Amino acid sequence: MRTYSLDDVYETRKRRDSWWTVYFVDPVACRVALPVANRTRMTPNGLTVLSLVLGMVSAACFATNHLIAGAGFFYLSFMIDCVDGKIARLKGTGTPFGLWLDYVGDRIRVVLCAGAWPTGSTR
Repeated sequence: MRTYSLDDVYETRKRRDSWWTVYFVDPVACRVALPVANRTRMTPNGLTVLSLVLGMVSAACFATNHLIAGAGFFYLSFMIDCVDGKIARLKGTGTPFGLWLDYVGDRIRVVLCAGAWPTGSTR
């Protein structure tokens, strides 16, 4: 198994991204992607599913008025979502199904959290 460096991971960053991702998510995601790539057999699709599960936990927290926990889980979910793409680009294991799964997972996470937040904040 090839060993990747942090520079290898940095090369997987998107050329253009939102300021939030560039300054607050990507630095953490790169550091997380390095041990994931070097020490685990996690696949990008497995990471996408983990991201979706964390997004569902976030939505549950929002729905029960645990807003800070919800925000924390949402950040974690988004960060893992960034890691899945880095791993796919780093190892060259991206697939059309993986792109679809990532897209659908992102939309499900956002819709669930957007719907849950007002529910919890009215209690």
